[in-house]
Amino acid sequence: KYLKKLIHYIHMNPVKHGLTKSFQNYKYSSFNSILRGSGKIIAMPEVLEFFNGSIEEFIEFHWKENKYYEMDKIFLE
Repeated sequence: KYLKKLIHYIHMNPVKHGLTKSFQNYKYSSFNSILRGSGKIIAMPEVLEFFNGSIEEFIEFHWKENKYYEMDKIFLE
């Protein structure tokens, strides 16, 4: 559970620090590399194991967590 949240946290860092508005469009993110299966540095099968080996679950988790992230931002402001 912690590692899944950590993966989301890493993907959200560029948004949090104002480098991009959309985590999935940030060119240095491993998010799209994992989706495409083209990562040379990322151990994609191992990452996907945290999401039951499912790209769909990986994407769904990011969107679900992103909603919580957005709510936290509103409450913290």
